[in-house]
Amino acid sequence: MGNLTVKCDRCKKGFKSDEIAWRIFLSLTADPVLGVNEYANLSAVQLDGRLSALLDRIAMIPEDMLEDQVYQEFAFLVCSKCRAILAANPLQCR
Repeated sequence: MGNLTVKCDRCKKGFKSDEIAWRIFLSLTADPVLGVNEYANLSAVQLDGRLSALLDRIAMIPEDMLEDQVYQEFAFLVCSKCRAILAANPLQCR
């Protein structure tokens, strides 16, 4: 069996046997707090209508896609150089 080469998930550089690797975890979760103020002044009938409409939309989405819209988790293995880049600017904004 051949040697397994472990590579950085970001730059694809192979790790040396004595090199430190960094594990980066990314969790994406839906934030239901946004838009809550929009519902604060609605009557019970209006809220019921909004909830019914939301449930109708949810019913049309396949289960696996719906789950991805609520929560996803990723893990990446990166080298020291890529770790420094990501730590300095996690969203890679200019």
